[in-house]
Amino acid sequence: MNKGLLKRWLECFLPNRLIRVLKSIYSFVKVLTFKWRFKQNIWRIHRKNGKAVVLMATPVHGNLGDHAIVFAERRFFSDIGWRQNLIEVPNDKYLLCKSYIHRNLSEKDMIVIDGGGNLGTLWPGEDDKISEIVRTYSNNPVIVFPQTCFYDGIRENVKDRLERNRRFYEQAGNLCITLRDKASYHYFLNNFADVKVLLVPDIVLYLTKLNIDSHSERKGIMLCLREDCEKRVSDESIRLLQAAIIEKGIDYRITSTVKDYVVTRHTREAELQKIWNEFASVRLVITDRLHAMIFSAITDTPCLAIDNVSKKLSGVNQLIADIPYIKVCDTIEEIMCSLPCFYGSVSCCYEEWSIQKKYRALKDIVRKMYV
Repeated sequence: MNKGLLKRWLECFLPNRLIRVLKSIYSFVKVLTFKWRFKQNIWRIHRKNGKAVVLMATPVHGNLGDHAIVFAERRFFSDIGWRQNLIEVPNDKYLLCKSYIHRNLSEKDMIVIDGGGNLGTLWPGEDDKISEIVRTYSNNPVIVFPQTCFYDGIRENVKDRLERNRRFYEQAGNLCITLRDKASYHYFLNNFADVKVLLVPDIVLYLTKLNIDSHSERKGIMLCLREDCEKRVSDESIRLLQAAIIEKGIDYRITSTVKDYVVTRHTREAELQKIWNEFASVRLVITDRLHAMIFSAITDTPCLAIDNVSKKLSGVNQLIADIPYIKVCDTIEEIMCSLPCFYGSVSCCYEEWSIQKKYRALKDIVRKMYV
């Protein structure tokens, strides 16, 4: 029976109090199962390989950009030859089992913190979690995969957050934070002078040779636009853009890289495959989402992008400026002017040799930290 159908059936026929008890029991059993499996996996890795590579607090929400980051990180470590050393801790299990996880890990195990746009004030809860992990595992090798940092001087307590993060980062004995844009990189050099940092493109750009469905004829334009606190494009500008597309006689559809349901590590690859096939089916993507721009790059799809509030799209694009079919525009008007050219014939080929060399320094640092 389908899980959703079973849940609705139980809610219809069982008293609320009994449902709450059953949910508590179910959650308790899930935590016990995770603890048992985690301990068994760590023991196996320690016995066979000596040291584990722990992907800590990975996403369990519907943001496919974040899931693509973890997918790419797993590919990255597999390419190094450490696939058997990998163990993933989903965020919900991390929050419930922090002490248990810490007790069962060795100080030799490498802790991996996902890339993203989470350093600083834009997403304070995520920044708090990263600092907590760095502090908790200050004696372990800790690598933070490519991030954007954004400290908004207008926000309250920004100085306190900056000082706290600086203290935790500097206390870590073997920490490397990688940044995916030059602005974040130089901010770290100026404000976290004693922290080891590296400038590296977003890790999703590491992905090549995707198993994409071949479309004999791509059709139309896909709009993928934000609806959260990072949004910078007004609703009126979006309406003007849609009207301009219709005026040119071009079909468009609207999609999102954020799903309104939970995506787990078990369903991650299937969901990513589905969204990548969707990108590969259109002639042009217009977006203000970083990973929609990146999904366009890795699926050989022309893309016109416009920045979000933290300017991470233009920042990341600086490191991949050699990809001719991706353009970051300053305004919606510029997008409309560029539309005929990019909707027409633009040469699209994601070159593996070119992108892979951008990650050599990261591979070298990770290998040295793991010794």
